[in-house]
Order: sequence, then structure tokens, then C-alpha cells
Amino acid sequence: MSLRKINLISFVTFFVGWWLYFSQGMFNYHGPIMQGILVVMLTWSFFYFFKVVTTKQVPPVLQVLALLLIVLLLYGVWNIIIRGGGTYAIDYVKKTAYSIAPIFGFYYLLKRIDVSQKWLYVIIIALLLFAIGEFYSGRREMLEKIARGIYRDREINEMVMGAAYRFLPILPLLFFVKKAWFKYMALIVILFYIVLGVKRGAILIGAASTAIIVFDELTHTKKKTSISQIIIVIGALVGGYFLFSKMITENDFFIYRFAEMMEGDTSGRDKIYSEMFQHFVNESNAFYLLFGNGADSTLRIQGHYAHNDWLEMLMNQGVFGFLIYFIFYYRLIKEWIRNKECHTLYMGIGLVLFVLFGSSIVSMSINNMRITAHFCIAYCLAMSEKPRYSNKTNNYENLCN
Repeated sequence: MSLRKINLISFVTFFVGWWLYFSQGMFNYHGPIMQGILVVMLTWSFFYFFKVVTTKQVPPVLQVLALLLIVLLLYGVWNIIIRGGGTYAIDYVKKTAYSIAPIFGFYYLLKRIDVSQKWLYVIIIALLLFAIGEFYSGRREMLEKIARGIYRDREINEMVMGAAYRFLPILPLLFFVKKAWFKYMALIVILFYIVLGVKRGAILIGAASTAIIVFDELTHTKKKTSISQIIIVIGALVGGYFLFSKMITENDFFIYRFAEMMEGDTSGRDKIYSEMFQHFVNESNAFYLLFGNGADSTLRIQGHYAHNDWLEMLMNQGVFGFLIYFIFYYRLIKEWIRNKECHTLYMGIGLVLFVLFGSSIVSMSINNMRITAHFCIAYCLAMSEKPRYSNKTNNYENLCN
């Protein structure tokens, strides 16, 4: 068996393994088999992690991400040691590991295989199925909590679904899709569930990303196909408009949430941000200021998470962790600029940057990534390292046209 086939089989197995683990809510099964899959997939991911970081040519953005992963894991392990391995302490390590480590596995394999357009369509459909499955599994869990009286003041149609954020990382992949009908069908599905989730941060990021995708489609199409592309775009926009209008007008809770947003209501985020920032600036212990209060310190100190990666880093890892996280985005910006001559990669990596940064501001993103983000980040970085041409002996897509 050739090395190319081995890499292809490895990629499919790696993808399916993580897809199954992250889809356990959809199957409503959280038993020992899933935990076994997690152990295997994490071991495999860290194997690729060490292969990537020990090579001579590692993208700077992955170098910083590797450092960030190691730092967060060390903080998590130390938290387990000093706090006796509580549930939250163990979950911190587990979530950190499966949120970041798979990116290195996907990157390693994607550099060594050729993902054709047909395979990319299959992967995007699989990612959409995962996100949709998590959306409805989250909805089922919320319904069960309502039934048990945990959310006594909520009605069934008043559920805010954090799973809406799972759809956002799929958006940058649409720049690599050549079939306009597939691109806009996927876009409509993504927007439908983002709006249905009623997460205002996800809606704003999704709406802005959609505007970028549509504008790019209308301004960077070839002349011979521009008319058909415009027709498809207009048809998709009109169809999407009527679909969302019907959905929104029938959902009083969405109207209420949107009105709150327009009035400046942040669901208490401004208070949370203010309290945590004040705690940081008033910190008198230089060690805590530089290196933070430890993993999940926001829970111990404030009783809740920061809902903002940057504040979470300041509280947990101090200026030290904050600077590493800042450098990660700085390197991602440099990677984006480096690909400015290749339009598809420039737009794809740019939207990855926008989605990740936007999510880091309004949510917890760095330790809450799933397979949609893993694949998208790894795919864009791997494509930026591949030859950008097509010929008879090379099956790579011509990304720069």
C-alpha cells in the first residue's frame, strides 16, 4: 500500500473518530465506548502534535498555538494536583486537550493528501450534520431541564443555543467551494441555525461573514460566469430573506432578544467584564498579576466564566497567558497577509481570523472548539503550505484563481 493511501485512510479514520466523539450528544450516548474513543483520538492527536512541532518548517501560528496548548495543560494539571482532581479541574484539562490538539492532526494529514472538490463537499456536509446534531441534542437537554424545573421561567421557544457557534467555522470553507449552488445552499443552512439559536454574538458574526462572502462572490467572479453567479446569489438572498422573515416574525423571543441588543442590553456581560477587569487591575500580588490565579480561577473568584477569552486569560494565566494568546492572533494576521497574492487563501484565512477573534470577544472559543473549527483552521493552514498550481502530475486545486 502506498504512503498516499495510508495517509488518506488515516485522515478518514481521524475525521470519523473525532466526528463520532463530538456527536455523542446526537446519539444520546455518553458511555465507556465514547470515553475509549476520546483516549484513542487524543493519543493519536498528540502523536501528530509532536510530529508537527518537531519538523523544521512549522507555520509560526502553529508554533504559538502549540505553546499555548502546553501552557494551558500545565495550568490544568497543576490545578488538579493542588485541588485534588475535582470535576471542573479534570474537565479543564480534557476540554483544553480536545479543543486544540486535533488541529495538529488534521494539519499533518491534510498536508499529505489531496482534498478534491467532491471530497470537500462531503466533508462540509459531514460538518453541517455534526453542527445540526449538536444543535438538536443541546435543545433536547434544555427541554429536559425545563421539564425538571431547572429553567422554571423559560418557555420552550425561549432557548438560546450555544451550538450556533459550531456553524461559524464552516463559513471560511465556502471560499474554497467552486459550485455556487452548493455554497449558497450551505450558507442558507448555516444562517438558518445561527438565527434559530438566538445567540446574538453568533448572529452578528454570521451576518458579517455572509456579507463578506456574498460581496466577494459578486466582485471576484469570472466574466463568463458572472451573470449565472449573480442569479444564484440573488435567488439565494431572496429565498433566505423570506425564510428568515417568516421564522423571525413567528418567534417573539427572537424579537425580544434583538430589541434588547439594539437597546444595548448585554445579558449582564458588561457587569461580568467590569468585575473581572477590576479584579485584575486591582491585583496586589505581582505573581498573580503576571501568571494569573490558575486554571478556572474565574469560577472560584467570580462564580462564573468570563465569556471572553481575553479576560479569561488575564484571570487564569495573567499577563503571561494574555501575551501568548495575543501573539497567536498576531501570527494568524501575519499568515493572512502572507497569502494576499492568493485570493482564495487570503479570504479564507481572513474569515477564519474574523470568526475566531469575534468568538473570542463574545464567547469562550479557545477551549470550546470542535471538529468544525479543527478542520477549518487546519485546512486553511495546510492549503497555504501546498503548491498553488495544477498540472497533469498534481491534483491540487488551483486556489489562487
